Amino acid sequence: MAFVAGLVLFYVPEEPAFQLFGRLLSSSGPNLRRFYLPGLAGLKLELLRFDRLMQRHMPALRSHLEVHGVIPVLFASQWFLTAFACPFPVSFACRVIDGLLAENGSEVLLRVGLAIMAECEADLLLRDDFEDLLTFLKAEPLTWPAYRTRRVLDAAMNGSLDLGCEEVQGASEDGAGPVPPPLPRTPLKGADPAREESPSPAPLMAAADAVDADVAKQRAEMDEDFLEMVLELDHLWTGGAVSNAASAAYDEHLGGVRSAEGA
Repeated sequence: MAFVAGLVLFYVPEEPAFQLFGRLLSSSGPNLRRFYLPGLAGLKLELLRFDRLMQRHMPALRSHLEVHGVIPVLFASQWFLTAFACPFPVSFACRVIDGLLAENGSEVLLRVGLAIMAECEADLLLRDDFEDLLTFLKAEPLTWPAYRTRRVLDAAMNGSLDLGCEEVQGASEDGAGPVPPPLPRTPLKGADPAREESPSPAPLMAAADAVDADVAKQRAEMDEDFLEMVLELDHLWTGGAVSNAASAAYDEHLGGVRSAEGA
């Protein structure tokens, strides 16, 4: 929640920022509040919908990731919880916030997530290691040139991707509420892919470069704790869908990070 509030506060004075943040959390709007309720029922539901949409639109990639223990809870949780502020550039996350406000719904989060996976599909299919796949999904977007992030946003905001209405058993449990139906799309003006260095027309992007460093620092500080929380969530939600080998690989990776920090 702090990432979403921070994105708004970076560009908007406190009073209107509070109003915008309230709109983002409201059940009559994007309803991001459901992601942060006790039990994370809303987040679990969104991840289930995302998984089913991947199965529908990218079955080969979804099966490849599942075989290697890389399930949506491990990489997409931080996308939805932070409105893509982690691990993507601030300018990217601000366009997502623009989309949430313009459409007055949260379907844009699923479309952006699917557009990212489509952009990464060829690279991910070439990798066959749990740690390599997860690291790619967490780190690779930070290296993308501007035209790739604009291509993802254009596909998400102006594409014709059919999300349908994914019925998920237990959708009303723990206060998650019913699965929201698709909302009428409000087309957003996409950037011209031929002009890689042209600025985005989104008003929230004006000061993005000035805050990238601060957000990167926050990401680094929260990364380890966040992934530990996600693994725990996976255990509670699925009974441990991540394989023992995958968990061991993650523990080995985490131990290496701690050793490097100690050195």
